[in-house]
Formats: sequence, C-alpha cells, structure tokens
Amino acid sequence: MIHITIKYDEWFDIQIEGHAGYAPKGKDIVCAAVSALYQTLVQTIQTRHYGELKHIRSNDGFEHVLIDAVTEEGVGAIMAFITGCEEIASIYQDHVRVDNELT
Repeated sequence: MIHITIKYDEWFDIQIEGHAGYAPKGKDIVCAAVSALYQTLVQTIQTRHYGELKHIRSNDGFEHVLIDAVTEEGVGAIMAFITGCEEIASIYQDHVRVDNELT
C-alpha cells in the first residue's frame, strides 16, 4: 500500500512510502498515477519558483520533500496534488491511503 502523509508546520512536509501492489512493477497504474502527481508537484514548485524545496529524499518506494516559502500559486499546486491523491485513494482504497493534516 502507498501511504501519503501531508503535514504543515513551518513548511509543507510531504512523504510518500510503499508500493501500491495493484499490478506487477512497471505495469502498476496506481503507482504511476501517484508518482506522476508527485513529480509534477516538485517540478512545478521548482521551475516556477512557487516555493523553496528544502529537502528532497528519494529511494525505491519512498519520496520525501519539504517545501518552504510557498507562494499562493504554490499552495494551489500543493492542493491540486492533495486532491489528486485523495481521489486516487477513494478509487483504490486497498492500495493508497492519504493522511492529510491540512483539512
């Protein structure tokens, strides 16, 4: 199962860990969907200067980013990421869980 945790204290703290287990590696559409949302978020924040990426850690089955100095547009990008992840979790409940401390 993919476990997505979103926290906010002084910065946005987003952590993704685990594997969906929906299909074999390389064919898992659930993993691909979450991965695409995460990569789009990080690239959007970085290339459009919507915040500062303070820490990025990436290993097989683990992603972690801290985002500081987030602009209004950056908050919008983060909220779109959260909405996408929550929608995936609602459809694939046995494969994705979202713990969102922002709501």
